[in-house]
Amino acid sequence: MSIFCPALKVRYYPVPKTACTSLKQVFYRLIHGQDFAERNIHKIFGTLPFSADEPARLEGEIRVAVIRDPVERFISAYRNRILGHGEAHPWMLKKLGVTRSIDPSPSLNDFVDKLEEYQSLIPAIAHHTVPTVTFLGKDPSFFDYVFEMDALEQFEKCLSQRAGFD
Repeated sequence: MSIFCPALKVRYYPVPKTACTSLKQVFYRLIHGQDFAERNIHKIFGTLPFSADEPARLEGEIRVAVIRDPVERFISAYRNRILGHGEAHPWMLKKLGVTRSIDPSPSLNDFVDKLEEYQSLIPAIAHHTVPTVTFLGKDPSFFDYVFEMDALEQFEKCLSQRAGFD
């Protein structure tokens, strides 16, 4: 699912663990003229798998995405979802209706070894660890710009040029 800013004619395709939350907040501000005041921007702007049924491109519209080194993205998901949010802890599993237990604080190596198990039990883990192509598709020519996460200043410059302000 993309996020479209009509004023700039920019369609952004988010990818979890790739500055997704921050960029959704930027797009909210660009679209609504104010900061997002609630707790969870993801309820407003979802991050769904790529679909070939995207809206037709408008005249002057650009499509943009941000990518991240897959290993860095994976490690970020591990640190954030497992260590930070504790998504494998028994009380979290119980909220999901999962009756099985799994190591709530696995080492990175154990997490890698049992990734499929964690993904099958915890939807948020699956969502944050599936390959980037899940969200961007397999054809990079679909996009006008694909920015590297460690060079977000280029994305910022692109948005600023289209907006006419920093």
